[in-house]
Amino acid sequence: MTRPIIAVVTGGRERTPTLAELVKATAILLERGATHVREGEARGTDKAVSAWLKARTPLTVEPWRAEDYGEWPYCGPRRNEAMLDGDGQDLFGVFEHPPADFLVAFAGGVGTADCVNAARARGIKVEHIEPVAEPRIWNAHHGLAPGPSIKVGRPAPLGNPWPLELREGETRADAAAPALARYKAWLWSRISPSSRSFDRRVRASLEAITAEHYLVCTCWPLHCHAEVIIAAWRWLQAERAGIAPTNS
Repeated sequence: MTRPIIAVVTGGRERTPTLAELVKATAILLERGATHVREGEARGTDKAVSAWLKARTPLTVEPWRAEDYGEWPYCGPRRNEAMLDGDGQDLFGVFEHPPADFLVAFAGGVGTADCVNAARARGIKVEHIEPVAEPRIWNAHHGLAPGPSIKVGRPAPLGNPWPLELREGETRADAAAPALARYKAWLWSRISPSSRSFDRRVRASLEAITAEHYLVCTCWPLHCHAEVIIAAWRWLQAERAGIAPTNS
């Protein structure tokens, strides 16, 4: 039986990772051949990463709750150590939960630093995900966004004019690719001043978004047109900085 490749994820409880950070972390996990990801089932980074990986990858995501390791504040460090070490052997002397192979560390506070230090003390490789200043995406079904927010669903100016239509036997991911490509073409034509379809309302809505904003939709972390909006926002920042951007 092939031994699983175990990754542990850690990050701030009061912070939601950005799209760029999630994409970077996913690339690291897949490049290193991870099969299982352990996360602390806390709000913020853990919840966001767990939902993203379940929606976007075949990786097995395992929640390790701090509450299972005693009383606060000692349960957090104990849980971190358990995620890194695994937790025992079965009757055949094989670890039921093998030790972690590497740690993926997002930005965070004391708990994150504790997990990083524990990994280093064990000789476990730490992959740092540097913070990226850009808007985040928030699912409206998860309650209020934890910061300033802008609705990007219909009938907002940045809303996708077309509903997602699934054909028989087609998955949502299959249908999302052409739908997002269509939205990208539509959005580009509305925000480019040289376009005949230039729309001041759409352009103004994009210009109103800052790196602190949450873009509120109803489908994230599934493939979402808010990702296209963030790509357009990056393009706008490059334009403002005097960098020759493209609409890629």
